Amino acid sequence: MGTATLDAPAGRNGLHAALRLLLVTVFIAFVLSLLALPFLDMPWWKILRRCASISATLSLLWCVHFKENRSLASYGLAWSRSALGELQMGIAAGAIGLGFLLAVGFLTGAYHISLYPDRLKLWRVLITFMPMALLVGVLEELFFRGYLFGNLKLLSPKLAVILSSALYSIVHLRTFEFQASVVRELIGLFLLGSILCLSYLWTKRLWLAIGLHAVLAYGARVNKLVLGIAHLDPAWLMGTSRLINGAAGWVSLILVALAIGLVLNRKRGVGQA
Repeated sequence: MGTATLDAPAGRNGLHAALRLLLVTVFIAFVLSLLALPFLDMPWWKILRRCASISATLSLLWCVHFKENRSLASYGLAWSRSALGELQMGIAAGAIGLGFLLAVGFLTGAYHISLYPDRLKLWRVLITFMPMALLVGVLEELFFRGYLFGNLKLLSPKLAVILSSALYSIVHLRTFEFQASVVRELIGLFLLGSILCLSYLWTKRLWLAIGLHAVLAYGARVNKLVLGIAHLDPAWLMGTSRLINGAAGWVSLILVALAIGLVLNRKRGVGQA
């Protein structure tokens, strides 16, 4: 009873911090989208989506540096030799997950090599998106896992995984039309968000999640330039170029989570020995 009483104020503060970040992000995105609307020939909601990344970065910096007077390192970005190892583990886990998915795709005939005809653009994207994918991993992990999940878990770790992963799923949807492919994508995104939360819980840092996130973001971006994807029946088996909106993608994510858990447990066992 005493523990619950002690944890209650921290939980409320964490919830308030998470809500503050979300409200500030929505407000900034709304204002930026209205300012940009006269200059862009596209629907307002598409402009709003494109402003979301800018507003999320600005609101995160405001909340961390000015509202709380803390550093980004305190939200899971502290660097050390162990952090480097976790980043490498995340990159390796992401590569293994993509490798499994590619193997299933080629074996089932869903995937075949189909290089983008403009070779200059192909190589430009393949090379330049590497640092971009890492930047995406850093920013999104700071926002969703470092700040949102980090504050919500003061209320309840299980609830924090569910809420932050649900929000992560909705934000990353390309369309809100209710159809089977959208439901499958929601499942995949929620599963990925949950695994990234667990990676943060297991290591107390964001670097493993950043490495995994960066590799998967890279694969989702460049696969359309190097792969042809057949629409198999049943469609739920492989999904589309989004990679995680099919059963094969879900199994790949689960295997990645199991592999990460086993490696971390073994490391802890060696450390304790």
